[in-house]
Amino acid sequence: MKNLNLLIASLLLSGCIFTAKFDSVEYSYVSQIKTLSQVTRSQCTNTAQVKPRVLQIYELNLSLVNYSEYLPNNGPTHKMAKELLNIVEPMKARYSEHAQVSKSYCELKFDNIEESATIMQQSMNKRSR
Repeated sequence: MKNLNLLIASLLLSGCIFTAKFDSVEYSYVSQIKTLSQVTRSQCTNTAQVKPRVLQIYELNLSLVNYSEYLPNNGPTHKMAKELLNIVEPMKARYSEHAQVSKSYCELKFDNIEESATIMQQSMNKRSR
């Protein structure tokens, strides 16, 4: 799991985002994903409560991927959004297929989502406004 974090961080940080202007819509999507992850992490003992939030995070992330795809000079942000989706999709699948999901899995996934969203926010904040 730690190797996955390092890989994601290096991919995100290597794609410097100085080409596109700051986009408040993209930033809002990332902030919502991060906030939902933080809030829902404390509910990891209750799969029934977490499942709808995971689906909500997935939908927000997919919206971010779709929104960022064709914006000019926005390749790095689109790539980061897809990398984040690669973290969220297995979690969505796990919650869709299983009646119970372990607390450890839940907490680790939310930690990864929050950490990646933070890196995205930091990268986006470097853009000119």
